[in-house]
Amino acid sequence: MILIADIGNSEIDFGLYDGQIILRHFSKSTSLSETPDEIGVFVLQMLKRYRILTSKIEGIAICSVVPEMNRIIKRVSLDLFEKEPFFVNSEVSHHVKFAVDNPGEVGSDRLANVTAAFVKYGGPIIAIDFGTATTFSVVNKKGHFLGGAILAGMQTMKNALVSKTSKLPAFDLVKPEKVIGRNTLEAMKSGTINGYMGAIQHLTAAIKSELGEKKIIVLATGGVSTFLEPLCPWIDKVEPHLTLEGTGILYYLNA
Repeated sequence: MILIADIGNSEIDFGLYDGQIILRHFSKSTSLSETPDEIGVFVLQMLKRYRILTSKIEGIAICSVVPEMNRIIKRVSLDLFEKEPFFVNSEVSHHVKFAVDNPGEVGSDRLANVTAAFVKYGGPIIAIDFGTATTFSVVNKKGHFLGGAILAGMQTMKNALVSKTSKLPAFDLVKPEKVIGRNTLEAMKSGTINGYMGAIQHLTAAIKSELGEKKIIVLATGGVSTFLEPLCPWIDKVEPHLTLEGTGILYYLNA
């Protein structure tokens, strides 16, 4: 069993992986002000909750898009488990072939996503990660990672709308009944949610058109994927632990 840390801009997702499935999952907010000791206490508390001894952890795998956190998490790995962590990056062995201009620029989360997606489903496939940023990662039927698209996440769009305006109120992400909002709050919900869904639908359709292949699977993962699944019929399947699984697959491939 290995412990995986998926370090995002908003949250750190942890998973316990046995080589096939994520056995347990827990998360906390990402904070650059936290010390290795503070994060270590959290990890130990969660392992204790699930009655898992630190001696059962055979390795540590990390997927990070926040370089400033890497040193902190590495310290946690060494202090708690006495193990050098494995970091996902473009230089490790992987199941897909890069067909992008600069593989070094590819985020570790996107590499993990396409790895898990291709191993589980084959290609062609579009993996959409609904996080602080929304990323589209595309793999063709030959297993070539072609790149994709990146735009602001829905929560990020909502926060920008509220924080950058003086009179617009905060609101929850609940799909309005109508596109035409009859008051400011409903209009904000409509613009944010329907506008975001429209962007996702357009990008998905455009990517499918460029691929020109049949039976392209669209996978969703990340923050609001469960919320969007019933609203977006073009999403074939939600894989909530796609990034964690991909990180685990890469760990064992490089072990």
